[in-house]
Amino acid sequence: MTSWPGSWPRRSTPWRGDEAGGVVAATDVVGGRRHGAAMNRRGQWAVGQAILNWSWFGTAVFTFTAVSATVWPERFEWLNSVVSLVLFAAGAVVMVWALLIAVERSRRHVIGIAGLYFAVGSAGPQVQRILLNSVAVEIVVALTTASIRSYTPAAFGLLVPIWALGLTGLWCARYGEFEVRKTDPQSG
Repeated sequence: MTSWPGSWPRRSTPWRGDEAGGVVAATDVVGGRRHGAAMNRRGQWAVGQAILNWSWFGTAVFTFTAVSATVWPERFEWLNSVVSLVLFAAGAVVMVWALLIAVERSRRHVIGIAGLYFAVGSAGPQVQRILLNSVAVEIVVALTTASIRSYTPAAFGLLVPIWALGLTGLWCARYGEFEVRKTDPQSG
């Protein structure tokens, strides 16, 4: 089984009254709750797909520049440093954005850090796998290239996993399913 959404087995039910066309819900039942994102009939992700794509796009760009900088340091070392710092800065901004969305949602839902930034219990296993594999690839590439070229700008690559973690947080803050809060937090 490959890791792309089109090859996954589909277990779906109608999404918000759209029985005839377009969108169906991708469902995985975990602990009696539905998890997942909306999918269209061809099995491609409709809700949150852009976040998944951006996560892997950043991972691919970083992997290309990091490996290139390791093999040809005189040509790609500074490009890799710039890419690493841009992905880190963008990831930090996205993490704050995700946190602000989560704060707003926390008035109605119980949101934990593990559920927000690691998709524990808030995303279906397929979405969680896609997002966390992006984090894992960034960590492995960063550690490998930084250890091969010690004491060089390759060390900036160690900052890059913030990119994928930030996008994981954004996906979960926007589309994740969290437990509904039983009491109003403002009433005590």
